[in-house]
Amino acid sequence: MATLYLHIGMPKTGTTYIQNFLRANNEVLKKEGYTYPDFGVSFGTIGLNRNAHFLVSVIRDEDRNRHIEEEQRIESECFDKLFSLFDEYPNVILSDESIWSSGERKRDKNFWPNFKNKLTEHGVELKAIVYLRRQDLFIQSFWAQHVKENSISDTLPEYINTPRFKRIRLDYYARLNEISEVIGKENMLVRVYEKDQYIGPKKTIISDFLTTIGLNYVPDNYTELDRLPNRTLSGIYLETKRELNKIEGFNKRKSYIQSLLRSVINTNDEVHSISSNEFMTSAQAASFLKRYEESNEKVAREYLGREDGKLFYDKQKLSDDNLPEYTVSDYVGVLAKMIETQNNKVCELRGIVYQQKETIKELRRGNKEFEVQNRKLQSTIDWMSASFPKKVARKLKRVFGIEKKSQAQR
Repeated sequence: MATLYLHIGMPKTGTTYIQNFLRANNEVLKKEGYTYPDFGVSFGTIGLNRNAHFLVSVIRDEDRNRHIEEEQRIESECFDKLFSLFDEYPNVILSDESIWSSGERKRDKNFWPNFKNKLTEHGVELKAIVYLRRQDLFIQSFWAQHVKENSISDTLPEYINTPRFKRIRLDYYARLNEISEVIGKENMLVRVYEKDQYIGPKKTIISDFLTTIGLNYVPDNYTELDRLPNRTLSGIYLETKRELNKIEGFNKRKSYIQSLLRSVINTNDEVHSISSNEFMTSAQAASFLKRYEESNEKVAREYLGREDGKLFYDKQKLSDDNLPEYTVSDYVGVLAKMIETQNNKVCELRGIVYQQKETIKELRRGNKEFEVQNRKLQSTIDWMSASFPKKVARKLKRVFGIEKKSQAQR
């Protein structure tokens, strides 16, 4: 039977790496009867590898008005391409992490029933894959990303009390039930985002994913992608960005500030990779996880068949020894590095401008020499144009004159 494997997230569970891997190895997947298709559509800043985004995309014009007809047109075209793929491949893989939290909210309140019915009409079975990350680790990583990329200036405790937080869907049991009530609990492929819980050869996120969807994963057959260390904004650099987000002038230039801070951390060896355990105290983490304790136990029992009700195996944060405390000097130090980096960029830009000016001067000098040579050439041409006919005429006159004399003498 034709099967659609829909990878729905969660965010911050290696989704981008999985998507990049699937796209890079699509030709290998095809040999195994699977494909990770590219539908040839893009949605602004959304990564091209998120090939299921057409299911939840919201398209707006410059005035922020929705283009519902355009959304429907793209969706229809993508579905046509999707169903045609099953003529050649029994298994198709789609992925977009936003489906986990906003499948119904963004565009279609009946997202799951409508999607399931459309697949059933074409004889396609649906399997939904989701990776769950321990809630305290997830929220720290998720909050840090939004401080870095957007304009959030809330501290983590403040953010947890905002309406934005409520849309994230961290009650995993409730969310899984919403989906499984439509597609069936047996069609929910629930995995845990922890290294010790991965299955398959090498026990990586890739081996876990491919084994979960029924592939006999042989590492040597695939092209492995490098996983770069997460040298993103962290620690004092992230805190500085959060404080700058409060200032309107900086807020409006968030992309530039983010780029500047990234340049700063890329030139500082003391910057460590971000740890999603550095923004909560042990007490805060324990209290936060307490909210979801019962929900997590039900997920473990009902979706993973674990009688002990244990969903996550990694140890929780027990010590605050490495929890950073920042002083005014720390913030000033980051700002000083930002100013220095900006000055270097300005000097570099001035150097480029100077080189361009020198190049322009050389071109102008060369152009002047060309103009002088051109005038000389034109003068020669003009002289030849004026004198040559006269020379020819005189030559002809002499020739014909001689001929006439010769005839007269005869």
